[in-house]
Amino acid sequence: MKSCRILLLLTPILIFALFLNSTQAGETSGTLNIAVEGFPNSEGSAMVAVFGSKKAYDEGSSTVKARVKVDDQKALAIFIDLKYGIYAVAVFHDENANGKLDKNFLGIPKESYGHSNNVRGSFGPPSFDKAKFEFGSPEKQIEIKLE
Repeated sequence: MKSCRILLLLTPILIFALFLNSTQAGETSGTLNIAVEGFPNSEGSAMVAVFGSKKAYDEGSSTVKARVKVDDQKALAIFIDLKYGIYAVAVFHDENANGKLDKNFLGIPKESYGHSNNVRGSFGPPSFDKAKFEFGSPEKQIEIKLE
């Protein structure tokens, strides 16, 4: 009987503690702003892809992506409610609006491109490990300069 009274007294305290813990831990997503500059012109659009893992990055399977307008040779992609985690970003300037990164006969891109951390690859895109960054705050902005 005594243990039932203790349990009844502790129940509201336990519920409050669980509620408090869940609201503090509830922030698991935020807004990621990706500012891109270095476009050779304001034609076409910027294709922005955010990758949530090395496997997704290597396979070209983005977690989220966007086509954004290039204005004054700059673009801004905003991803709202993105879950906290480790990400890498790839961007290219789709000047002719065909939805793909155009390359020459040697496989060298003919349109400007860039990656998070402004890293460059040699003979292909940089690795996920070089381009990755941690996203874990309510709002974060990264800047990418195209080459």
